[in-house]
Amino acid sequence: MTELPPKPRAESEPSIEFRVSCFLDAHKEGRRNPDSSVQNLSNLYETLSEKDRKRFYELLVSAYEREPFSGGAAANYTVSIPSVILRAIIVFGPVADFFPRMLDHLLSLKPEGMEEWAKAVFPVFQFNLYHSAVRFDDTTLDLIKGFHGRLSKLGGQGQAFPPQLIAAAKELERVVAGIELQKLENATRGREPLAGRSMNKKKLDNRPLDMTTISGGQYAWSQIEREYGVPKRTLGKRISFVKDGFKRKVIFRDIEQAYLLANYGFHKPAVILAGGVIEELLRLYLAHEKVKPDKDNLESYIKACETSGLIKGAIPKLADSVRLFRNIVHLAREISSRESISRAKAKGAVSSVFTIANELAT
Repeated sequence: MTELPPKPRAESEPSIEFRVSCFLDAHKEGRRNPDSSVQNLSNLYETLSEKDRKRFYELLVSAYEREPFSGGAAANYTVSIPSVILRAIIVFGPVADFFPRMLDHLLSLKPEGMEEWAKAVFPVFQFNLYHSAVRFDDTTLDLIKGFHGRLSKLGGQGQAFPPQLIAAAKELERVVAGIELQKLENATRGREPLAGRSMNKKKLDNRPLDMTTISGGQYAWSQIEREYGVPKRTLGKRISFVKDGFKRKVIFRDIEQAYLLANYGFHKPAVILAGGVIEELLRLYLAHEKVKPDKDNLESYIKACETSGLIKGAIPKLADSVRLFRNIVHLAREISSRESISRAKAKGAVSSVFTIANELAT
């Protein structure tokens, strides 16, 4: 059946500006929750012509940049207008256009504005990036993933950023890396590509993308035990300092994926993922031992563990090796076959995870 064009707006019908303002005001006044606010915006979007949709989008962007990122103690809402707009655009708007603008706008803010964004808007962004990864093309994902590197480059030029924003950018880098790994896993197992999955625009689903579904499960761990002699239960006991159940689940999942990627020939992603696991294990272990590193990065974690006597012998060298492998994963640095990451190096990076975990347990 031929799809009918959007119904023309009658002269007496409220303007787009008025309707958008009413929806956002209803949210600010506590008369709508985030789900219904996004749904109302989505419903309005579906009724608009292409020309009106562009105007509608510009109104949302203007409100995003104008409204405070958090409502404050006296506000009637807990999720801010920018957070609602960000989620709405992820659900139905021009994602590839919005997020470059969003990141540029973020860098134009004062440090207190950046900090407020990291505290109030970033969690919503992170959640919906997982949930609606299908809406992001590779170019936009690369842009989001590279935001942490962009901050590092600007920091080297003398620009200061609040630590909350740096931490948020680093987490976004990991989120996108996880999405990319899922795509690799789907391609390897012949599953439907992430970009090919459909979305239900009429019913907003709040469940995040379940990244655990792409793990190798018991098969992967049976192979890990055979190859490295480390059962999953044993590893769990060795990292007993990781108390948070979700973090433990993510660590197990990432180890499974690193192992599978190394065996499937995806050597760089395997090393990156293994390095990320080691980095998180060291961070959590230092927090457990109440040791504060100089900086929030892998090299500082290694140094803090070494100087505090928490890891000894050749263990720091193993962690250093993973850090060095991660440093050459960029194409610009991979200038010779000697520096390329081989299968042996990828398998060695996975092995380092178990060696570090064993050392931390002693």
